[in-house]
Amino acid sequence: MTIEEAACLTPGLALVLVTQDRLLKAQATIEEVLKGAKAIYGPILWLVVEDGREEYLAGVLSPFELM
Repeated sequence: MTIEEAACLTPGLALVLVTQDRLLKAQATIEEVLKGAKAIYGPILWLVVEDGREEYLAGVLSPFELM
């Protein structure tokens, strides 16, 4: 099953496509991360990519990591 198929089968779950400008660089400050979160409603996970290698997922942050 693909992620898209799973999202369609799970009530309340939405698949959100992320544009390149919304990906965080590993060098981003916490202030930059939280500034971008003000426009987002609901549960949040942030995708972090390596600087210069946007196709490489370096990690995923949840609000817990920023506390």
